[in-house]
Amino acid sequence: MNESRRISKDYAEWFDKAIRDYVSPVKVEWQPTESYLQFNALFITFSFEKIDIRRRQSALDASPVNSLSPELYNVDRFYKRMCRALLGSNYARRRSEQPLVIAAADVNGTRYWKTAGPVHNVHIHSLWVFRPGQIERFKAASQNAISDPVGNAFDFHKVHIEPIYAMNTEGDGASKLSSYVAKFTGFNATDMLIGRDVDIYPKHLASETGG
Repeated sequence: MNESRRISKDYAEWFDKAIRDYVSPVKVEWQPTESYLQFNALFITFSFEKIDIRRRQSALDASPVNSLSPELYNVDRFYKRMCRALLGSNYARRRSEQPLVIAAADVNGTRYWKTAGPVHNVHIHSLWVFRPGQIERFKAASQNAISDPVGNAFDFHKVHIEPIYAMNTEGDGASKLSSYVAKFTGFNATDMLIGRDVDIYPKHLASETGG
């Protein structure tokens, strides 16, 4: 296994651990994690309008406090909007009730790469895991946010939302689900093709899991 693949595998195993740690306290004791995810998790891919994302990059470059890429900046704003819809305006004080989100950058063609290739069409794959009872409210709130360009001015081209049916873990290795999300991270770690490429929410979870 080359270095890029090894790093991507490490990221995927970290993602799997974050999911298990988040789900374990709230699922029924005998319930498999995959069963919980089928009812309380979504796989969401964000793609972006090229002109809008370039403008966003210029605005962020002028900000002395921002450390996010323009793509992750959009996901950050979207996450906060969803937390407000689920938990109210004081959502920041209710971190234990916030959804788990693992968001990672990707570019076209990475599944076929042997070594780092050209960067085209940066997009974000994300895993969203909810507390019981939140997912249907999220679906309604997310559709409202996505279809309200005037009120929110996200730079999204498309937001593709899919259910999660399985993690597909084989033996002691990382799940196929997390491996897919992490497939660009190893290449980026070794060749630094773009800046920050991973974010995890709630923010206190990132520090607890080493992110």
